[in-house]
This record gives sequence, structure tokens and C-alpha cells, in this order.
Amino acid sequence: MPISPFIVEVAYSQDEKELRDTVMKYFKKFPGQICTILSVKIQWAGEKRKFADHFHAASVSLWTSEFSESNDVFVRHMLDAAKFRDHEGHAMPGAVAIPLASFLPLKERDKHDIPGHAELRLDFAGLASYVELGEARQRERDSTISRRQHHGQSTG
Repeated sequence: MPISPFIVEVAYSQDEKELRDTVMKYFKKFPGQICTILSVKIQWAGEKRKFADHFHAASVSLWTSEFSESNDVFVRHMLDAAKFRDHEGHAMPGAVAIPLASFLPLKERDKHDIPGHAELRLDFAGLASYVELGEARQRERDSTISRRQHHGQSTG
């Protein structure tokens, strides 16, 4: 498919309103094509990470689009800012349940016999590990860019 029906949006320096606006822009620009968005919000206070074991709390939200009875596309907020990691980096108990049909474009959902109760569960511990890995890669990238700039090399 040229456009993935499922995307993950990670927000680090965006506030909640900016994140919600970004999610809604995806749905509006690609109605019926982008159908489900899992957003991860890392609570960033504007400070630089001073040491490797410093963590930020994080939450997850889930939106999906559906056809209404009049065949219009509408967005349904399925999970709202569930905290999955505390400020010490510990995973909270819980999971995100994503209906399997959410991974298909809207027009394809009726073509497949997917039970309504079938879902993919992402436990919060796994999600916290995923975010931690991404943060580690970002710190590595930032330090590489910083070293290049320090030595007068171009980063572009």
C-alpha cells in the first residue's frame, strides 16, 4: 500500500494540543487511508538530557477512523493519554489493545472476516522499552552531531 493505514506518532517537544492537531491532520489529509494512529507523548520540560539514566514520563493514546451509517469517515478516540512510563523510567501496569481491523484501510475491512474481539495487545513494559531504545538512538545521534559541530565539520 502506498500509505500505511496504521502509524505511530511520537511527540517529544509537542504539547498535547499540538499532538492532537497533528493526529487530526493525518486523518483529514488521508481519509479512509490512514485509519489508526497510536501516539506516544514523552513528557518533555524543555531541558536537555544531562545524563543517560534520566527519564521522562510517557503516555499513549489511540485513535481510529470508521465509516458512519451515512458512509462518512469519523475519528474515534479509543484511548486517551494512558500513562505507561513514570519519570524514573519504570513501566506502568497495563496494555494498549488495538483491534486487528484497525490495521486495514476502511474499504478493506469488510472484505476480511476478522472477529470483532481480535486485537493486538502492546503491553506497557514493551512500549516503555521501545521508547527507551528510541531515546538511546536519539542521544547517540545528538552526540555525533555535537562532536561534528565541535570539530568544525558540517552535519548536512
